[in-house]
Amino acid sequence: MVRSQMHPHPLRIIARALITLVVLHIPVGASATPSVLDLKKLNAEIDLQGACDTVGRLFENDSEWNALMRQVGTGDRRAIEVAFRLLPGSDGAASEMLHLSLGEALEHAESDVLTKAGDMDLQSICSGPDVDDERYNSLELSRAALDRRISAVSALQQPRLLSRRNECLQSLKAARANDSFFKNR
Repeated sequence: MVRSQMHPHPLRIIARALITLVVLHIPVGASATPSVLDLKKLNAEIDLQGACDTVGRLFENDSEWNALMRQVGTGDRRAIEVAFRLLPGSDGAASEMLHLSLGEALEHAESDVLTKAGDMDLQSICSGPDVDDERYNSLELSRAALDRRISAVSALQQPRLLSRRNECLQSLKAARANDSFFKNR
C-alpha cells in the first residue's frame, strides 16, 4: 500500500471535514447557543403543546431560553408576541424573566408591549431591571435603564394607549425613586 493511502495528508482530512459540514448544512463555527430563535416554530409549538409545556421545555434549555429573553428585550415585535403567549403558562422564575425582558423591550417597542399587555397589571413589566444582570448591576446602570424606559414610554401619544402609558409611567417612576435594593450591595 502506498504511504499516502495509509496516512492521508492532514489538509486532506480537513478538506473532507469541511465538505461534510457544507453538505450537511452545518455552519462552520456554529455555536450551541442560538442567537435568534425561529419564532414561527415557537408559535406553532405553543399552538400544539400549549404555553405551559413550551415554557417548561424552553426553560430547561438555557441557550434557547436566554436567546428568547434577548430577542424580547431588543423589542422584536414577534418575540414580544411570543412572550405574552408564554406568560399564562409560566410561573416563578420563568414568569419573572419574561416580565423583565418585556420591561427591557419598553426601551425599544413601548407601543407593542403596552398594546400586547391588554388589560393585565403592568407593574411587573413597568419596573426596574434585574439588578443581578451584569448590564444593570449598579445603581447608575439601573437608573440609566429606567430613564430610557421612562423616556420611551413618555413619548407615546397614541390616544388608545394613554391610560396604559400613564399607569406604566407611574410604576417606572416609583421604581426610579426606590434605590433601597442597592443599599445592601
